[in-house]
Amino acid sequence: MNLNKLVFYFFFILATILTPVYAETVYKWIDEDGQVNYGSRSDKENAKKIEIKNR
Repeated sequence: MNLNKLVFYFFFILATILTPVYAETVYKWIDEDGQVNYGSRSDKENAKKIEIKNR
């Protein structure tokens, strides 16, 4: 294996390990047409905060 590939793999693994995992609030709401929507923000008063479980 040449040095360039080794350096690439080293930085790829390092970036993967050091990348933080962000937990964001997710909302679920039903719009006027009855369509279920999900998003990180909602202006609707019927929006409910939901929890996404990791597997």
